[in-house]
Amino acid sequence: MSEIYTEEYTRLYDSMYKEKNYEKECDFIEEIFKWFINNKMIRSILDFGCGTGTHLAILKKRGYQVFGVDQSEFMVLEAKKKGLNVRVGDFSKMKFNQLFDSCISMFDAMSYVVSISELYEVMFKVKSILQKGSPFIFQFWNGPAVLSQKPEFRKTEFKDFVKIVSPHLRPEKNLCDVHTTVIKNDGTKIEEVHSVRYFFPDEIKKYLTDIGFGCEAICPLFKPYDSTSEKHWSVVAIAKTI
Repeated sequence: MSEIYTEEYTRLYDSMYKEKNYEKECDFIEEIFKWFINNKMIRSILDFGCGTGTHLAILKKRGYQVFGVDQSEFMVLEAKKKGLNVRVGDFSKMKFNQLFDSCISMFDAMSYVVSISELYEVMFKVKSILQKGSPFIFQFWNGPAVLSQKPEFRKTEFKDFVKIVSPHLRPEKNLCDVHTTVIKNDGTKIEEVHSVRYFFPDEIKKYLTDIGFGCEAICPLFKPYDSTSEKHWSVVAIAKTI
């Protein structure tokens, strides 16, 4: 398996997703925060799998105390350029000197946790660093949609490079290997294989319950009061420490 989020790939990452509506996603996060307003005001946010930190940069501007973690040193370096407090490493083994009011994990970062034992470790760690009654909001690939729609070949042209995505589904393991090739205008080629796990809503509810979370909802992105279906590829779990 190739290394992912290499230095060369990460340099282009924000350009790849410059059309992504991060502001709207942060609006959605804040809408969910209002569900928990009766318990306390949410001031601090931990972002698991923060990437280059775009969500955190927006939330910081909105007045939150933000902290991010990611396993990619190059993603973390990009996030630090945005003036963010971020750390690289294995999240489940990290030590923190504070409890947080909330934890988020957007852009399907949780689907990069492909082992169930590792998923339990991540969820347990999240619970251990959250205040009681705090929200844990995370996005993941929705199994029914993945199996119904099937991942497709995609070619996207940018100003300075072309991105080609060739997915290979492994349904026996609930995995998809996303073969990604980036070809720059000068002919330089960057190749990575991202293995992504898709989950089923009832499965996620079980894992959350096992760890000691209450599952408040699993919904489509931007639609917190709607149910998920085979039409919704990426969905959001909203959990609460109890």
